[in-house]
Order: sequence, then C-alpha cells, then structure tokens
Amino acid sequence: MAGLPVGVVLRSSKKVPPTKVQELFRAAGWPEDIPRYPARKVQRMLAGSHLVLTAWKREALVGLLTLICDGVVCAYISNLLVAPTARGRGIGTALLRRAVQELERQRVNLVFTLGESGAHSFFGRQGFVPLNWSIFLRCMR
Repeated sequence: MAGLPVGVVLRSSKKVPPTKVQELFRAAGWPEDIPRYPARKVQRMLAGSHLVLTAWKREALVGLLTLICDGVVCAYISNLLVAPTARGRGIGTALLRRAVQELERQRVNLVFTLGESGAHSFFGRQGFVPLNWSIFLRCMR
C-alpha cells in the first residue's frame, strides 16, 4: 500500500498472537485491560471482531485496527493503535483507509469511532466529522 514505510506490511487476519497484541497495547500506553487479559480473552476479542487489520515490520506488530460491524448499517472502529516508535509514518492512516475501503465494498453506510480531543485532526483528515452526541456507557464489571 502506498504511503507505508519500507518494510511495513498490512495484513487482514484475526489470527494474531495474543502476546503481540498485549505488547502493542502496553506500548501504546494502555496499562490496564487488554495488556492484562488472559490470551484466551484477547483471542475472543479478535475472533469477535468483524475486521482485524494489522501492520507488521518484520516480526513486530506495529499497528492494529479492530472493527465491529452489523454488515449493513454501521461499523465501529473499536481499536486503532500504532506503536509509539512507528507513529507519524502513515501506518494509522493506512489501517484506517483499508478499513474504510472494506466497509465501502460491503456497502456499510456509517462508520464511527471514539477518540480523545487530540484525535480530531487525524480523523478529520480521513473524512470523519466530530458529532455533538452524548456517549452512554454501562461498565459491566
């Protein structure tokens, strides 16, 4: 894919070693939740996703996008991470573009995600617009 750094390859597969996923989440600054989940739970997260895209530099997982979708109306990008050492090189953009292309191919109408205020410019460059909706959350733990 154009725009990726030399040696970085995108893959679409739910078969990603859980330890690699945990390492990426930890490196990206998520000290709780996914880095501490048992491998079985990480595998369930990936298997339950509609789409899992990864970016690899040799054997290192440097990017991950997971997406939940009903296949018709809407999709939710639940995770988009790039290793801190690989940020600013187009990996997140490539993952997001590939996901949007796949959703367009499937004729899904809407795609949304959550992000911190600092993510506005990144998602804005990809055609996303911020909404003034309230977010409702029920923590099930």
